[in-house]
Amino acid sequence: MLVRYKMDGRAYSKNKEAFKQLLKKHGIYWKGTFQDPWWGSTTDKVKAEYERDQERNITISATLTWEGDGESPFLKEFKAWCLGLKAEETSKKVSQTKGTMDEILLFDMVYKPQEAYLETTGRPRAWIDKDLERFEAERNKKFGARPGA
Repeated sequence: MLVRYKMDGRAYSKNKEAFKQLLKKHGIYWKGTFQDPWWGSTTDKVKAEYERDQERNITISATLTWEGDGESPFLKEFKAWCLGLKAEETSKKVSQTKGTMDEILLFDMVYKPQEAYLETTGRPRAWIDKDLERFEAERNKKFGARPGA
């Protein structure tokens, strides 16, 4: 099962220390790199994706994805923390997809349009939205439709 939360970058940045404390409390430690940030334990894995504005040096949005076999004590607290920051939740069971979590995340990293970069290069917002729609359609075709999509 995986649970994905997308939240405002300012809210994430202000509450990042509370997130780190939550991870530490449940024995979930840093295992990633700055290019591929993730934390893990024997039962839980949390992967992060950030949309950044490099010029202003701020995080525009943060997407945190939890992966595990079933509900854990960490997941319950993680959900409460994310929803407290008014994060948008997207959940799906791995069995509903055609690929593994790592395959889906790799696809996202490679093919998902980088909105902030495209805006700074002068690409019109309508074109960026069409790029994102095309990306979603390709991902759904390759891995299966997301619930609510």
